[in-house]
Amino acid sequence: MVSVKESRLVQSVTLVGVERDHPVVNKLRARFAKHAVSADEAAERIVSGVKENHYLIFTSPDIAVGYFVQQKLPWAYELGMKMLNRYVRKELRKTGLGG
Repeated sequence: MVSVKESRLVQSVTLVGVERDHPVVNKLRARFAKHAVSADEAAERIVSGVKENHYLIFTSPDIAVGYFVQQKLPWAYELGMKMLNRYVRKELRKTGLGG
């Protein structure tokens, strides 16, 4: 059974050449789903933001933090994205792919 957070969005991620049901891929997907908000939560925040005429609408706290860091501390944001990229690539190498 698919959890609320394990939505169609999480399931729709496809990496060319990477086996979708590989244990490493499942681990990465589960890690993402832990902090993902449900589609209903995101929709509520979007509707609320539109009603309040907000210029930017953040659907989850981690997105708001990421935006703040990207704007105010671009060097830290770049470092964080590089670290995340290295981690994902390292994990995908365990599948025999993801150079």
